[in-house]
Amino acid sequence: MTVEIIQDPDGFAALRDDWERVHRLDPDAGYFLSWRWLDQVFRSDPGRWKVLAVRGRGPGKGYDCFLPLSHHTHWSESGQRFKTEMKPAGKLAWAQYTGFVCDPAREVEALAEIAAYLAGAPWARISFKHDGCRRRLDLLLDAFSDPQSYRINSRPMLINNGTVDNLICPRLSLPGDFDLYAQSRLSSKTRQKLRRFWRRYERSDALRITDSTPDRFLSDLDALLGMWLVRWAPARGEKSALRAAAKYREFLDLSHRIDAIRLSTLWHGDKRLGAMCSIVDHDAKYLYFIVSGRDETAREPNIGLLLHTHTIKWAIANGVKTYDFCHGNEAYKISYGAVEHTLSNVEIVRRSSCDVAQLNPDHLGDAMRQTIEMIESERTDAAASACRQLLPLIA
Repeated sequence: MTVEIIQDPDGFAALRDDWERVHRLDPDAGYFLSWRWLDQVFRSDPGRWKVLAVRGRGPGKGYDCFLPLSHHTHWSESGQRFKTEMKPAGKLAWAQYTGFVCDPAREVEALAEIAAYLAGAPWARISFKHDGCRRRLDLLLDAFSDPQSYRINSRPMLINNGTVDNLICPRLSLPGDFDLYAQSRLSSKTRQKLRRFWRRYERSDALRITDSTPDRFLSDLDALLGMWLVRWAPARGEKSALRAAAKYREFLDLSHRIDAIRLSTLWHGDKRLGAMCSIVDHDAKYLYFIVSGRDETAREPNIGLLLHTHTIKWAIANGVKTYDFCHGNEAYKISYGAVEHTLSNVEIVRRSSCDVAQLNPDHLGDAMRQTIEMIESERTDAAASACRQLLPLIA
């Protein structure tokens, strides 16, 4: 086996047949590792990604494994040096899950090849945030177990004052019938509550739920995110919340381009009460709940319940097998009958004692641009250190 590096759109396009063949074989690679999703991501962020592609040696050998990565050039204030850092490429666009695309029958050999390549490549840090297959990650980490050369950190991701674990993703397995779902997945208390409020919704002349159409998607999404901002800007800070809302819009628009979005809005007359947006993998029959918003002044108490019920009904009617609530083990997700799945958030840090360089020469342009910014902002000591580091790579 050998590792090839793909880092341009044409090269990624040439991988499509092999990628989709391997993706079909891989039960651990979902929508966010699909070729069509990553193609959108890569075209939106040129020059910031590469794919490690493993194939057998010799003519006619196909690919067995792919690892999509993004990279950036980090200036270390403490070390006064540039360093190359890498992370899953899907995180350029908020992918909910990351990892490898690999033929399960070849994963041991393929991951050994990727580990050998990475061990000899220049970088300072590689993160594997939201990796969905710990088995494969452990195969890779075994190659970096030397404590003199590497440090491996496993980081928790607790939010809401430590009450929610963002590495836990509740997933709901759906049967083929909604009544069977309600009977087999819900507690009697939740089942009675759901049926009571759904009957109330069906009998109401004022309440209605609409599903967004392609021509209305962006305006409906803006309305959803406007409601989301009202709820979260006070808690997160306005600037942070605005950045997150912009990222949601960018992230969901990429899926909208490939017809993988479902957005539903609950109305009372002509007033929006709430909205919910999900990503649907039609091929895998898999739905990912991404974001919701509600009118914080509305008196209707069960906006989220009605929207989730509407979406679960649609999912079952359209053959969806898994309803994924994605990150966070909030109690309301579990109440729908979801089962918790835990992700990894691991990083490999190369120690300074390791004799492999920490700045990739391919990223010299990024380092030069940052050095110019240092000079222009009169950070002369930092600029001098940067020039001393970069000079041997230029001369």
